[in-house]
Amino acid sequence: MDKHVTLYPGIDFSDTLNLSSISLDSAIRKHRIPIKFDALVLDTQGSELLVLKGAIQKLPELKWIFAECADFSLYKGCCHCSDISSFLEEHGFRETKRFKKATLEGFGSCYDILFSRVG
Repeated sequence: MDKHVTLYPGIDFSDTLNLSSISLDSAIRKHRIPIKFDALVLDTQGSELLVLKGAIQKLPELKWIFAECADFSLYKGCCHCSDISSFLEEHGFRETKRFKKATLEGFGSCYDILFSRVG
């Protein structure tokens, strides 16, 4: 959990599970999910960039992406806001609004960021 334990001392974990996963694009195909949404909301405990990379086929259809992120290592190995911003800029999005949620003195802040499709 890295700095998450310091920022949110009342939240802890008691066990680890090893799970299999598939990309968002694969889940949409496999489960025949109708492509009728134009917004994606992400709060995946530091793996937001992985989810976005697994949604490459869906990204062109989206108008909005709302993602939680931090500008420091809230979780071990997590992506940072700058990683998400850079990736989404390459795929036609820009940051529209940033909402600060919490700050850990000496380390950084946590945000919710709204991205919108350019053009």
